[in-house]
Amino acid sequence: MTKANSSGTMCEQIRFRMGWKLPAERKANPELAVAGRRCDTCKYHYLKEIPNRDGESSPNYSPYCGHPHAYGEFGHATRATAVCDKWDWKP
Repeated sequence: MTKANSSGTMCEQIRFRMGWKLPAERKANPELAVAGRRCDTCKYHYLKEIPNRDGESSPNYSPYCGHPHAYGEFGHATRATAVCDKWDWKP
């Protein structure tokens, strides 16, 4: 997965506008390094089922952002340990 980029693909541009930070960027910024503040603790985070090619074995799951401003019909891929400016606690 690529990072947020103001002149990259549409998904990268959306991540940039949402203030998305890679895990290393999150850890380097004391304001973002708040304990528990990461995508997998956000109310918009979910695991999207990715079927295997054969369609028979167990599917894989990929972390996704389902925020209303996320890119795509079902949101966009993220990393569980990343964070963005739209982060909000899971209820």
